[in-house]
Amino acid sequence: MDLSDEVAQQFRTAAQILVVTFAVFAASESLVSDGVGKVFLDRVLASIATIAIFGAWFQLSGPFASLLRSENSQRIAVEADWIQRLTQFAILLFGLTSLLKVWQIDITGALTGVGVLGAGLAIATQDLIRNLVAGMTNISEKRFETGDAIQVEGQFVGTVKRIDLRSTLIVGFDQIPRYIPNSDL
Repeated sequence: MDLSDEVAQQFRTAAQILVVTFAVFAASESLVSDGVGKVFLDRVLASIATIAIFGAWFQLSGPFASLLRSENSQRIAVEADWIQRLTQFAILLFGLTSLLKVWQIDITGALTGVGVLGAGLAIATQDLIRNLVAGMTNISEKRFETGDAIQVEGQFVGTVKRIDLRSTLIVGFDQIPRYIPNSDL
């Protein structure tokens, strides 16, 4: 199954679930009287619709990340797995937040805690972020390519074997592979 078939299948599945959910919602408007049962049914139907939408996005994050993995050039290999995991995490987080909103659960305190945690993680992962930004810069500017011989800050000379987002694999003339953080290049 190629990418367009997979995307179409995910959209079809989500659309079918949404059509049935909206049909049940329309039927419940005329059949179920106001009250606790109606509110509960509306929230369940809204939850099903939310899960269908975010579930389709979650399933599609893999095929879209595979677009980043397809290498038109064998010279630069880009790690896309972390992009897929980050995207899936964000989709799960937004989906869970949406579900809690449907059920009218106040999450402002939790979001404040997540913000503080995020700031702490940002401080703790400065080196990782620096390497990712440097890797994206190295790849986009094509400062060097696989097969190029480069000298690393006067430390050693070697041949570039692979360029990733976090590090670059360089094999020295002594045939020892070294992973150099992109921020050092």
